[in-house]
Amino acid sequence: MPRKEQPKLIFNFSAFLLMRIFQSSFLLLIRFLWYKKDMIKEFIKKHQEEIILVIGVILISLLSFAMGYIVAKEQEKQPIRFEETGFIPFEENISL
Repeated sequence: MPRKEQPKLIFNFSAFLLMRIFQSSFLLLIRFLWYKKDMIKEFIKKHQEEIILVIGVILISLLSFAMGYIVAKEQEKQPIRFEETGFIPFEENISL
């Protein structure tokens, strides 16, 4: 009886390396934010009005885009078809 060939396990080292880099970067970001949380709180308190304004503008922009997209989808129409062009040759159109 012939032996069946076992499927080869392929280890994608580049994907593993990218995953580890992403994980390390994410953990460094979390640590940085944790140690700078007092400074971040102070910044937010100082610039609270501007932050709220920017968030409001972004939300209104996204809402406007979404509403326009929905309305455009609802108003999809069949393309205009021309059965007859109504083209009159130039020579026949000239009256002297």
